[in-house]
Amino acid sequence: MNSIPHALRSTHVLLVDTDSNHCSEVTDQLSQRQFHVSTVASASEAIQLTSNQRCDAAVLFCDELEPQVLDDLRHLQSAHASLQVIVVSTTTSITAAVEAMKAGACDFLTKPISPNALALAIQTAGTNRPRCTHTACSQPAVVREKKNKTSILGKSAAIDSVLQWIARVAPSEMPVLIEGESGTGKELVAREIHAASNVADQALVTINCAAVPASLLESELFGHEKGSFTGAIATKRGLFETADGGTLFIDEFGELAGDLQAKLLRVIEDGRLRRVGSTEERQVNVRLIAATNKTLIDEVRSGRFREDLFYRVNVLGARLPSLRERTEDIGLLAQHFLGEGWVLGDGVLELLQRYNWPGNVRQLSNVMERCKVLAGQPGIIAIDDLPSEIVDASDQQQLEIGGNVDLHTLNRSHVLKVLKQNRGNKAKSARVLGINRRSLYRLLEKYNAKHSA
Repeated sequence: MNSIPHALRSTHVLLVDTDSNHCSEVTDQLSQRQFHVSTVASASEAIQLTSNQRCDAAVLFCDELEPQVLDDLRHLQSAHASLQVIVVSTTTSITAAVEAMKAGACDFLTKPISPNALALAIQTAGTNRPRCTHTACSQPAVVREKKNKTSILGKSAAIDSVLQWIARVAPSEMPVLIEGESGTGKELVAREIHAASNVADQALVTINCAAVPASLLESELFGHEKGSFTGAIATKRGLFETADGGTLFIDEFGELAGDLQAKLLRVIEDGRLRRVGSTEERQVNVRLIAATNKTLIDEVRSGRFREDLFYRVNVLGARLPSLRERTEDIGLLAQHFLGEGWVLGDGVLELLQRYNWPGNVRQLSNVMERCKVLAGQPGIIAIDDLPSEIVDASDQQQLEIGGNVDLHTLNRSHVLKVLKQNRGNKAKSARVLGINRRSLYRLLEKYNAKHSA
């Protein structure tokens, strides 16, 4: 039996396994190696337990790496970003290892796993130097796959410029500022930068400043000592320490309060920080990537953001294009979100390309998911399946389909005449009028002629 260093013999490990017999067996093996072990049967139980007691690492056992397992992993990481989670699965593919890593795992191992191998993985997680390895392949293979394959879709010149920028800034250790409207994919770009960086095999830790109460944000970033404030029942490492040696991605960076901006500036400049309630300085080496949907230079001019912090972070900055600035990518993105077996019907792409997309790519993804659920014909997204705001926006732009007639020139008598000539057939009447059926229904309601023939 390999010995475990004395410093790690108080390591608290949480086992997440639906198989109680297997869980008991692993508990005995780890207990013999002087680990303190707790067990739960689900991710929700793990979240509840880790809210009340400290855990240094969690081991998530599963058979196939199904979507539910990845969701469980994301929920664990969302609830406790500093918790190091090891996934143990029967799956042996590199793709599975990469997917687990993207979802937040610090290590990926395959069943059956020896007690010594599992203990070593927990030991590595306990020292807070996350790995992304796989027993069926060497670590560099996983890293190379991440570096050589981008998940950013698009063929537009705007996206090509973004990809070139990522390739240039990724190898640097300097801070990066990503600006762009909500839904443009800032976190996705941050992950691509990390994946192509020299620390791709280390941790990528993320935090959304807007999702954390301002009173707790300092503790989340820098950590705290036990008893430093009400509710600080135990010492906690901050995300800077969790990301030591890797990358820290701070989303909604423009939401940082003034006092936190000053403390963050020091960490960026010399890598030194103090936990809340501590007088001891700690040294970290973290690659910082910040993102905001604000224009920070405007925030600086208005006095809401520190000028020195802005220029320190905006060393390698860029602004991501909105979806309306890359309309040629809409068809590709829509098809990607729909998946295999689905196509866009006649006229749909034109409507999508004319829409303004205030929610950008995220909104397009949600719209496609909605359309798949409500589609009148399986496998085909028709105009009538689109949300009304997209069709209405196109109508307001006087979209002409097959002629010179638009909604603003269609009067009641003309609409009713066409409808009568086609014996009340609304689909045929809509084609004759040069509009879609939904627009015709709205005109009939407007003219109080819904049942006219």
